[in-house]
Amino acid sequence: MLTTQRCLYKYEDLEGSAKALGIYDTAVDGYVRAVYTSQQDGIWKYCIGKCVLGRPGGGESRETYSAITFISSGLTAMQG
Repeated sequence: MLTTQRCLYKYEDLEGSAKALGIYDTAVDGYVRAVYTSQQDGIWKYCIGKCVLGRPGGGESRETYSAITFISSGLTAMQG
């Protein structure tokens, strides 16, 4: 089982790491999948998610139920 942790870094730290790894030099496709839950207060909160680079993940989809939402979104490489 893969565990996902949310880490709240400053944008400048992430941008510096991305440049050091050469992420901006190579176009990469991927996808993001996330699950949000809604408790009694009605506010949707991030529960768990996964970001995969280097593999296409299909199209966009969203399935929403009374207390849970599943979201999948493709990432397309941008040339710049």
